[in-house]
Amino acid sequence: MEKQGIKETTEVLTALLDLSVELAKVFKDGVQVYDSASVLALFSNPVVQEKIKAAYEGVEKVDDELKDLDAMEVLSLVPMATLKVSELIQAIKK
Repeated sequence: MEKQGIKETTEVLTALLDLSVELAKVFKDGVQVYDSASVLALFSNPVVQEKIKAAYEGVEKVDDELKDLDAMEVLSLVPMATLKVSELIQAIKK
């Protein structure tokens, strides 16, 4: 079986965590009616749209990539995820 790599997993994880950080900033004071404008602006942002599109386009490959993970790939994913989770925690605290 051919090695799968982690490209799609990285894209999905990055998109989900980046989006989580941005949504945490919007909703940190609770969900308000006026937050809808901020959420709409977030999802209208071309950079955000491109990240979501990239993540969605390869999402069906993530399962195979995760089944095929080796130690080096895990060591590549963990620091990136840790940094993004740290950003999420900071966004919630502010």
